[in-house]
Amino acid sequence: MKVFVVLCLLFLYLISICVPSTATCTGGCTQSQGYHKNHPETWANHNVELCGRSYLSWLHQNSIGHAYVILVKQSITANLNQLQGACTTQSISDAISAAFGLLDECDTDLHTSDPDADEYLELARQLMRYNEGITGPGHCSSSHIYQGEGEGGEGGEGGEEDDCGKRVSVHDYVVVGGGAAGCLMAERLSRDPRNKVLLLEAGPRVDDDDLIREVTLAGGLEGGFYNEYFWQYAQIAAEFIPNRLTLQYTTGRVLGGGSTINGLQFVRGTKDLYDLWLNCTGDSIWSTTNVLAAFKRIETFTGVSGTAGAHGASGRVDILETQTTAPQTTSTSMSEKLVTAYEQLTGLSRLSDYNDLSASAVVGPFLNWQLTAHSDGTRESSSTAHMTPDVLARPNFDLKLRATATRVTFDNQKRARSVLYLENGVEKSARARKRIILCAGVYSTTILQHSGIGNATHLSSIGVPVVYDNPNVGEHLVNHQVVIATFSKNASDTPSANPNDIYEGGAWLPSPNPMTPLFASEIVTPRRIQVIGINAGPFLILAMIDLQPQSEGFVRIRDTDPLRAAESSDRILAGPNGPLDHETVKNMLRFYVRDLHKEFQGTGVGPVVDTSYALINPPLSLFDDDGGMDDDDELTEYARTTVSGHAHHWQSTCIMGIDGDGKSVTSGKGKVHGVERLIIADDSILPKNHDGNTVAPAYLVAEVISGEILAGNV
Repeated sequence: MKVFVVLCLLFLYLISICVPSTATCTGGCTQSQGYHKNHPETWANHNVELCGRSYLSWLHQNSIGHAYVILVKQSITANLNQLQGACTTQSISDAISAAFGLLDECDTDLHTSDPDADEYLELARQLMRYNEGITGPGHCSSSHIYQGEGEGGEGGEGGEEDDCGKRVSVHDYVVVGGGAAGCLMAERLSRDPRNKVLLLEAGPRVDDDDLIREVTLAGGLEGGFYNEYFWQYAQIAAEFIPNRLTLQYTTGRVLGGGSTINGLQFVRGTKDLYDLWLNCTGDSIWSTTNVLAAFKRIETFTGVSGTAGAHGASGRVDILETQTTAPQTTSTSMSEKLVTAYEQLTGLSRLSDYNDLSASAVVGPFLNWQLTAHSDGTRESSSTAHMTPDVLARPNFDLKLRATATRVTFDNQKRARSVLYLENGVEKSARARKRIILCAGVYSTTILQHSGIGNATHLSSIGVPVVYDNPNVGEHLVNHQVVIATFSKNASDTPSANPNDIYEGGAWLPSPNPMTPLFASEIVTPRRIQVIGINAGPFLILAMIDLQPQSEGFVRIRDTDPLRAAESSDRILAGPNGPLDHETVKNMLRFYVRDLHKEFQGTGVGPVVDTSYALINPPLSLFDDDGGMDDDDELTEYARTTVSGHAHHWQSTCIMGIDGDGKSVTSGKGKVHGVERLIIADDSILPKNHDGNTVAPAYLVAEVISGEILAGNV
């Protein structure tokens, strides 16, 4: 009883400094100026009885103390001018909404000044939820998911019951998706012990599985273990290329997400790319200077070719340079020959450190890759880097595995309130006092659409109530496009003595397209083509990747079932810009594959490199017909039937920009347009798709935006 009295007295004090009206919270809770002393308490009692009887009944039924009855009275009195004598449920709803709006704004100050304030504020929000329920369309109704709440998690902070008789876990920040971005985001936010952080991840933790841990097995994960580690979603039938089962829309459904199942390549991108980001968003946080500083905070670099000052030495993500670790401390003969051939072919000098954002040269061949790996031959993922024992032991951090987020709920002021998720077949709810951050990668888009943010016409047609109409949600989908080339090789050019050197040499190459009107509309950075060299026994395998396809696809939910696969398509070689991409693939094969064969053979622009290296596939006959002229029809068909969007590099379905620009979904800091307290921080917000592998920008976005959140800038 003594504790209860003390709590009531404390809350009365909080009321005295946070009663709503025209008061605002800027740097602290300012005292309300709206309490009309010329109106006696009996008037407030009378109006509570008339207008608030349902509130009082609810308060007493739920054994909530006298302090909250007083809160209702003072809320009405402070908003007397709003009521204007109209005793309606809506009028008192407005007064209560204003009261709790101010409480939310003062949340940080109250939390800082008093450790017990959390409990008071959450109980106050329960009353707000009750208010939503009786003034709106029934907040327990499944057809109005944006005001409804499910059951809370057992490990969350809080755990009070809402008026539907279910429990709600309460946190400061709820991060959705434990992939590359999400694990980093949760770790950053939870460094401050005052921040209570929940991370929801749909999959299990598999870091100790040999298939995941060993670098040498990275290339075979999808082919042999797709059902175990990946989301089981595929795209709709292809429009232009032959339909294939391999046209997936997926990533890792495990802690670490794509960083746990990818090919390990860590590619920062180019200054030209971040200049485009800066131009699209108008936000200086994407300047090359800031981006470089962020990458240095992220990584610990181990290698010999890294440019001084360009890499980090104390970040959580280990980056390892290939062909620098015993027993292979020099470049292999095959990688040397590959780089030499491309130097002759293109006239470009080899790059010593392709991740140096300050380097003047950004295209050219190179010997050594930079991988997310440890020197002992094990994978570095966002899980191993950020979900370490010291982080998991933080009392203010909670990780939930096998918890599939389905949607975000909002209050009647369009402020993100909670995340609904499924755990062991039960729908539960996690409330965020400050922010909800979507880091779900390819699935942030569908979560947003299920939450009522997207194309209003489409959402309404499938029965999803619209919270904010933004037809850009789910549009502008980009995936890198891949073609494989195979060469014979010299048998003496054995693979690296270090089995963890899974790639041997490569190149970043400019667009192969001629400067003709057909390609004048392309917006590309200097790095258009990526070449990955793989020493495969008797063969040299080259993965040739178009990093900047002009075709754009889409992602759209089909109905209100959050577990049903969305309708999605890369639109490879299709759409208005499909012909441009088709020509790019053909020119890539002509000038960077066929002509590479010529350099090996000594029939190109330079001397013989090694005649043992000969093109097998695509066959030379595809290029030479009737005196050496291209058989364009055959090459066209070959490109159409072999190109694949198999890179798992989906991006840009919720791009950053400036509100009203006709294209963006979020601000330059990831804040979702049209609502409050909802942020996206993953590859879906990239305003110009990445000119390299996509795990590095996922880390970058989370690093930069987490800093903006903690600084109070978003």
